[in-house]
Amino acid sequence: MEEKWAVEITLKSNKVYVGRVLKIARPHEKNHIRLLPLMSGYRNTSDMTLHFTTYYSKIYRHFEGKEASALNMDLIIERSNVISANRFDFEIYRLFGNQSETPQETQKKKPK
Repeated sequence: MEEKWAVEITLKSNKVYVGRVLKIARPHEKNHIRLLPLMSGYRNTSDMTLHFTTYYSKIYRHFEGKEASALNMDLIIERSNVISANRFDFEIYRLFGNQSETPQETQKKKPK
């Protein structure tokens, strides 16, 4: 069985999508990525921090029992608009995203 992991794609517009890749066109075919979105948002232009604004899982839960791809929620993204793409791990995001300590507080806790 093929592993289905999430990717984070940042576009030139600073729009960000996290989702499952359904298809990446071969170079001699159309130049696009087909993505089933899980979350979307944007990167702040001043410091590039990531802010999620839309959580598609709520929609998928509403239509529970239907295959997510059958809802026609997939996005077609031109590869020329992609600045970066990388694997996205939800557990790691939760660990980093819920940090309440400042870097100085973290430094104080390091063992000597």
